[in-house]
Amino acid sequence: MAAASDTTNDSDLLSGKMWKMSCPILVNATMSFCAYKLTVKLIPKVKDMFIKANLFGIDMSKRTSDKVPEALGVVSGCMFLITLFLFIPVPFGTSIFHSADFPHDKFVELIAALLSICCMLLLGFADDVLDLRWRHKLLLPTIASLPLLMVYYVNFNSTTIIVPKPLREVFGFSLNLGILYYVYMGMLAVFCTNAINILAGVNGLEAGQSIVIAVSIATFNFIELSGDLWEAHQFSLYFMLPYIATSLALLKHNWYPSKVFVGDTFCYLSGMTFAVVGILGHFSKTALLFFIPQVFNFLYSLPQLFHFVPCPRHRLPKFNSKSDNFDNPTLLKEYEGGRDENGNRHGFGSALLPNGDIYEGNYYRGMRHGKGMYCFRNGARYEGEWRKGLKHGQGEATYPDGSRYVGDWWKDFRQGFGTYHYPNGDTYEGAWYKHERHGLGSYNYSDSGVKHMGMWNMGRMDGAGQQIYPSYVYHGKFAKNLPIGPGVFSFDLKYLQHGYYVNMKDPAFDYIGADDEHALPGQTSTDSELDKGAPRGIVPVWRARYVTEYKPELMPPEPAPIPLIQSELSLLDIIEYLEKQYGRQAYAGEEEEEDEEWKVKRLVDKVPEQLDPAVPRDSAITENTV
Repeated sequence: MAAASDTTNDSDLLSGKMWKMSCPILVNATMSFCAYKLTVKLIPKVKDMFIKANLFGIDMSKRTSDKVPEALGVVSGCMFLITLFLFIPVPFGTSIFHSADFPHDKFVELIAALLSICCMLLLGFADDVLDLRWRHKLLLPTIASLPLLMVYYVNFNSTTIIVPKPLREVFGFSLNLGILYYVYMGMLAVFCTNAINILAGVNGLEAGQSIVIAVSIATFNFIELSGDLWEAHQFSLYFMLPYIATSLALLKHNWYPSKVFVGDTFCYLSGMTFAVVGILGHFSKTALLFFIPQVFNFLYSLPQLFHFVPCPRHRLPKFNSKSDNFDNPTLLKEYEGGRDENGNRHGFGSALLPNGDIYEGNYYRGMRHGKGMYCFRNGARYEGEWRKGLKHGQGEATYPDGSRYVGDWWKDFRQGFGTYHYPNGDTYEGAWYKHERHGLGSYNYSDSGVKHMGMWNMGRMDGAGQQIYPSYVYHGKFAKNLPIGPGVFSFDLKYLQHGYYVNMKDPAFDYIGADDEHALPGQTSTDSELDKGAPRGIVPVWRARYVTEYKPELMPPEPAPIPLIQSELSLLDIIEYLEKQYGRQAYAGEEEEEDEEWKVKRLVDKVPEQLDPAVPRDSAITENTV
């Protein structure tokens, strides 16, 4: 009878243990599945919000320059935390509803873990927005790991490790590391967050490697549930299951071709999550084994991290835009490409500049010349024609704020005809001069649908123009972006309202600290540093005079393009012109290059007067030679 009673008690204890072990995990798995479904649907709905907030990037591995929303790891991270917040009462349900002894130590562990993860989510998002320096990226995980280390110290404070068998003859069976063990755990948090961030840059790589690590840890936890430390591994599963679910949802949108970028937010969140379960789950040394690829990548990157060798911003395989594929998957050196007989860069090549910028394209005698792509370290990019080291000809430039210019360039200036797309959706299409809207052009305001077509003078509406509204059009003159003087409103080409605009000062705009200028309608002051608005405090007032039928002869003069005089010709411009005029092939590279001053002396008498009618021949040569 006693044996039967003992068997029954053991069976009851075993079933109670299984229930206590499996029930929270099943609830957690169900909540994780719901989190996956919600995250998959939520990410596409919030993408436009990130783009409007200028949180986006340009995928350097694609032909197009479409805006890709960045830092979407904050969405999956928030869903991950919300799932865990809702899950908090589940593991403690027995203690809450049956008035049992409440396990305060376990509760504090869970809250401290959530605090550290929440802290890293916030700091990661701040890094995406503010672009923090590397020294800050090393400091922030250290600070966020302090709650974990304090809880570990209060609840366990075990700093003794089992020595591997090959080293036991030297250190013995076990070794007490003391404070060094806490240093190791703090460094583990720093390593986990930055190791994932370093091994990144390809669509799906950050989320993909994190999911592989998380699945490996979860598998290890399930295996160890049958051991004596099952509660520690159950605690780890509470975090791993919702993390895997939300990360899979993010990976679905981050997989090639990527529709979103995860950002540093996801890397910080992932690293701290792995550090949390490793430290509080008492397998911090085993957790490091799941980071073997990241460890090798970290060791490989050490010479670049400490600037022993140049470190490009994006350590990606070279992308061939013509084949839409990767070529020669090696790290870009200082220069790779053709050279002339004097050792100068010549022909096609790729260069890593000292400031971290990258150029890939054609060279002539050491200068960028021909077609090429220049990627700036700050994320800007120019792809188009070059001439003697300057952007010259047709080209497309993409800027870090999301704006984009497609059109003519003249000696590094936006000059000629081109189209500029502003971050807020506005567009300008027309003439440019030295980076300024200058000449005949049209500006479309995305928020109101209004279009201004007319003359511009160094960035401002100035001269004859038309303000086109959905139901009527204003024809008249503008000065400093404001209508002024006589004008006409036309309605459906049937009626004309004649009158004039008077610019009056409005006291409502007078206040201390007001700027002299404000941005154009529909733009913010940060859209472009070149934008120039109307004088603050001046309001145009329309004075209507009379109404007539629509007649073309009653309309004000239409805007007409103005001639632009390009910059004075340089010495190289004259040489190239003469070589083309008199049969020599420019940039053929077959003959030994003559001294440029000797060329000028030999050919100067042949310069035609029509070379530049705006500049006398002698003065052009003399000034540029000096």
